[in-house]
Amino acid sequence: MNVRRDGDAGAAARHAAETLSRVQPLWRLAEKVAPAHTALVVVDVQNDFCSPEGMMSAEGLDVGSAVTTAERLEGFIASAR
Repeated sequence: MNVRRDGDAGAAARHAAETLSRVQPLWRLAEKVAPAHTALVVVDVQNDFCSPEGMMSAEGLDVGSAVTTAERLEGFIASAR
């Protein structure tokens, strides 16, 4: 996208709106998660937050759902490949 650098934010907004108006929406789930344009992002899974022996649990917080999620994560990542 070529955006003018002279401070004309209105022109840039109009250009973006025109471009987006030509994009076909993805209606079905199969379209939304098509491998051609889908990524699985796993961020910062740490024992402190996802383990009964971690800091959060030691502070008295319930990490049960995080433990369940962490246990299933490896299989989920493998199925996403």
